[in-house]
Amino acid sequence: MPIDIEQLKSSISIVDLVQLSVPLQRRGKVFVGLCPFHDESNPSLTIYPDEHSIYCFGCGWHGDAISWVEAKLGLTFGEAVRWLQDRVGILPKTRQLPDSRLYTPTAPIPKMILEYWHSLVISEVRDYYHQRCLTDETIDLYMLGYDGTNYVIPIWEGKPRESLVYGAKFRCPEGAFPKYFGLRGRSQPRLFNSFVLKDAKEAVIVFGEFDAILAYQMGLDAVSPTSGQNTWLVEWTKLFDNCETVFVLPDRGERAAGYRLCSLFGARGHLCEFPIEAKDLTEYMQKGYTITNLKDSILHKNMDSVEFTIESYWEETNELSTDAARI
Repeated sequence: MPIDIEQLKSSISIVDLVQLSVPLQRRGKVFVGLCPFHDESNPSLTIYPDEHSIYCFGCGWHGDAISWVEAKLGLTFGEAVRWLQDRVGILPKTRQLPDSRLYTPTAPIPKMILEYWHSLVISEVRDYYHQRCLTDETIDLYMLGYDGTNYVIPIWEGKPRESLVYGAKFRCPEGAFPKYFGLRGRSQPRLFNSFVLKDAKEAVIVFGEFDAILAYQMGLDAVSPTSGQNTWLVEWTKLFDNCETVFVLPDRGERAAGYRLCSLFGARGHLCEFPIEAKDLTEYMQKGYTITNLKDSILHKNMDSVEFTIESYWEETNELSTDAARI
């Protein structure tokens, strides 16, 4: 039976499709995000839900759901069609997205579900977390889990095991698309690990829950936005009021996002960078670096005070005209 291409495209939300790999923000009747097909710091990728189309005002890329899947996954037209056919019903036709400050679901994820996911963390699953430099104590503290296919990060509202969980982040196996996804209706932006800020004097902002967990394991008061660096909510900045120093430690290639975040903290904000061989904190630790290396070579590397003096021009020249003296 012939495939009705137009019906296929209209039966899938193009917003949901693009948002599998690109965080989006609503702007009136359209959605915008950073284009994955060229480097940019200001969103130019525009999604038109009513027209089921995509256009980038930065590089000119344009297309529909099928061409998006072709470009993102490197598939042929026929393969992209079959990929979309398999996901009809998973990516629904209609979608309601309010403002970025989305509501919190009224019911938390039941504890029995969290315990079930955590109970599947055995043998090779636990080894996966070990490879990310996480200890058994940390794995159990955060109740990191597994759903039979994907690795699960519960998004705790407060301290792990002592608070509620309304959302979860799923890490797909290596090579799968998308790399991460959340639960429908439970993917509101949150500041992961925000409980550490209550008494923190030095806070570290990273971009990724795994990095925030690893940093906390290392004794750092580290947090991460759950929906990427471009979904920072301004009200989160108030949570850092007790912090004397805020280190922003973006992944390599995300320096622009790091600068934007630093600007929110004025003189307290310090942009830090990983060495060229590591793109994030996990990779940095996998290379054999230590917490001492991190503090000395990255966090505090350029924080020495700069001494300077201001000398009067007139004192230097010892010359003062009669006219200047009258002014």
